[in-house]
Amino acid sequence: MRHYLSSLLLLSMFVLVTIGCAEKSSTTKETTVSTPGGTTTVTTKKDVEKTGDNPPAEQP
Repeated sequence: MRHYLSSLLLLSMFVLVTIGCAEKSSTTKETTVSTPGGTTTVTTKKDVEKTGDNPPAEQP
């Protein structure tokens, strides 16, 4: 029984750590330019590399 409880505790700690690392943040900016020759759309996506308790603010 003791072995079972200690294994359960380790497994739950592992799950809590991996869930915290899975959170990611990103911003998407879409720019459309119209010219007489046609329309061009540029989409830029930026992911926040740093995660943790205090990640940096997202900038568009």
